[in-house]
Amino acid sequence: MGVDSFDKKLAQEFRTTNLDVLPFTPQLEAKIWEGIRKKKQKNRRLFASLSLACGFTLIVLGSRSLWLEDIQLSSKQPIIKLETELKGLSLEAQKTMQSLYKFAPYLKNGKVMELKDDRDNYFVDMEEKKAEKEEGWSARIRLDRTNGKLEELDVLNAGRDKGNKTIDSQSATVILQEFLGEKSKEYKQTNLSKSSANFMRYVNGIPVNGDNVYISVNGKGELEGFGVWSDGWIDKSAFPHPSQAIPVHELENQLQKDIKLRYIEHFDPKNDRPILEYTPGILNAYSFDAITGKTIYHTYYDYDQSTLIKMNPPNKPVLVRNQQEAELLIKQEYGIKGPLKVYSNNWDDHKQRKEENEAVYRFGEKGEYTVLTELSSGRVLQIAKDTLKEKWRVSKEQAREKAIRFLEKYLDPWDKEVQLTYSNENEYTHIFRFFKSHQGIPVLQTDSSYLSYSVHVDSATGEVILFIKDSIEKPFVSTSTKQVKLPDRNAVMSPKVGAGQWLRYNPVELVYEYVDGGKKTRLVYQVKERMVDKNVFIDATTGKAVFVDR
Repeated sequence: MGVDSFDKKLAQEFRTTNLDVLPFTPQLEAKIWEGIRKKKQKNRRLFASLSLACGFTLIVLGSRSLWLEDIQLSSKQPIIKLETELKGLSLEAQKTMQSLYKFAPYLKNGKVMELKDDRDNYFVDMEEKKAEKEEGWSARIRLDRTNGKLEELDVLNAGRDKGNKTIDSQSATVILQEFLGEKSKEYKQTNLSKSSANFMRYVNGIPVNGDNVYISVNGKGELEGFGVWSDGWIDKSAFPHPSQAIPVHELENQLQKDIKLRYIEHFDPKNDRPILEYTPGILNAYSFDAITGKTIYHTYYDYDQSTLIKMNPPNKPVLVRNQQEAELLIKQEYGIKGPLKVYSNNWDDHKQRKEENEAVYRFGEKGEYTVLTELSSGRVLQIAKDTLKEKWRVSKEQAREKAIRFLEKYLDPWDKEVQLTYSNENEYTHIFRFFKSHQGIPVLQTDSSYLSYSVHVDSATGEVILFIKDSIEKPFVSTSTKQVKLPDRNAVMSPKVGAGQWLRYNPVELVYEYVDGGKKTRLVYQVKERMVDKNVFIDATTGKAVFVDR
């Protein structure tokens, strides 16, 4: 079905180590799988070219990617005849391979580099039989171990894509039917380009989020890409019926109870100004239960449980304008008395990255201390310390207090309150996330911001080992050291006006979502994708929509 064991492991690592970085939603998960596929393909291209240049010598790229380990193109690997090697597959999987040869006949001219029998999948890695100095194709095939169905075909087709054949709806549908069988009847084509087609599952005439099939062909019209991305497979009889959905006007009644206020300091590049807006959630990741009308937040941080904390910031912001000031900051924070060694490397030796408006300073024998600043102003954006991973000795309450006191030192003088919106811990670290706050309302710097501050505390020593302050995106750099005067929350229109206007300019549609790891589904309203070049904000002080170019 969805992803192979490598992908699942990677995704689990993402969930574990990045809980404070991004919300992890079914929609985001689908994007991550696509990113994994593209990253693997990019790594394969890089590895293949390096291997050829170095006579198939193993190149260590310093990457954690297991994909490179899986497809090492070392000349020492045994080459096994195709028909012999594939006898390790089940009969169903062998039938699928025969279907693959029909739509991708070039695979017959391939040699099996590895066949891996995993708990859930078979993995077949192949490459073209060509002279050693020539660059041919390489492919990875993933098959479901239970039923032998094709889940992924990923081909690096360097130098082969000659011809002008394109894919059409009919040929794409034939491929879909071949590999999905009866299930293919529940999929509709959602996109068609010269070389690829996308399908999405529909049940009761309603799209199923997170259930997609991707098909691509080369210039000869041969199949070179196939992917099934699905959170699960549930029989259509188990899906909630659309007749259970409340009408949109009842959704508006519920939204009046749930709608929130948030500040955005910079939302209009052409006319830079703040806005106090009505929105269903602090982050743009939500849907609405179509049966109850209640807002569903697709984030790990529950907006309604934020904790308001009064702060006492310094009278002047902490600024670091050069290497000497960066060294002094590190020594003061971590009680270092002697001089710090300036860390040098070939990648970023205190390089001032003007394009990103950042300056980076690193210290220590192994570069274990880092200070990152905003180049234009000297504002401290990040402080990091590498540390040994030792298990807990510091309680969450102690770490929370440490994080708040550390954060307080790096606030701007006018930031008198913050909201603790998220906390988590792993075996070695306590993690806290904060939003700026004004009059008890969260403040985002831009509409794409997802944090104001993040503080990580070492669970063994109680030291802050990572501090992150959200940087301001262009074209707002010049205003980063100035206080933004925010509208008064006491001069706003009613939630009824806000909810009505929000739904007017954000029309919704019914979709299904998988929940509980693909074991169940729910019927939701989500915002229709707008095929326009404008973002819409509902100004809470006027009740009117404000349109901004994307």
